[in-house]
Parts: sequence; structure tokens; C-alpha cells
Amino acid sequence: MGISALPGWDRLAPAMRRRDNRVVHVPAGYVNQAQLGDLIAQAAQHFGPEVVHVAYSLGPDSTGEASLFFRILLTDAYVRDDTIADLTGRITAALSDSVRPVENWGLRPYFNFRSKSEQDRRRDPDWI
Repeated sequence: MGISALPGWDRLAPAMRRRDNRVVHVPAGYVNQAQLGDLIAQAAQHFGPEVVHVAYSLGPDSTGEASLFFRILLTDAYVRDDTIADLTGRITAALSDSVRPVENWGLRPYFNFRSKSEQDRRRDPDWI
């Protein structure tokens, strides 16, 4: 006997009768950092001259969720107002598709971009 045959089912609000068959993501708990690093390095090899370097770190975000923080250095010549949204969108999609941080690792991804000249001025070691 299915659930819809139970007494009173027809009187439940439609929202309560709906099934939630979406994928539930459970954090992995432990991350094989070598394997993750290899995946990120492989994905970064497919970028063109617009990407100088891809760095990353693991840690909690502001809500405490396990997260993967990407730091992507871009070649100055490709950082233009008319193309930056498309460029960063393509890089974000490529890394997300290759690494699959949520699905495979239980990590919430964050993407930060910086031009090479900005990094040269700031000299932030986390970006290299």
C-alpha cells in the first residue's frame, strides 16, 4: 500500500504531500588534500593565458560551513570592464565542473579574483 492510500492523505495540504527528491549534500568530514590539489592543478592547466595562477585553501566560512576558497590571479590584459564578468564566470564554472566541491567534497566554494598587478602591489603570500 502506497502512502497516498493512507486515510486522510487527500486532506493534507498539497505542499505537505509533495516529495522532496532533491540531492542532499552531506559534508565529507575529511578531505584528501593531495587528491583535491591534484584535481585543482589539472583544472588550472586547461586555462589559457588569462589565468596566471590558481591558489586555494580549506576552512570554515563565516557561518562555520566547511569551504573551499579559490584565489585566482588574472593577467592584467584580460581584466577589462567589458569582459570581466564573462571571464570570471567561465573560470568559476570550469573549476566547479572539474572539482565538484559540493557534490564530491562537501565543501562550499568561494571564488576570489585579483589581477597580477594588484597582487604585485599587495604581495599577499596566500595568493601565490
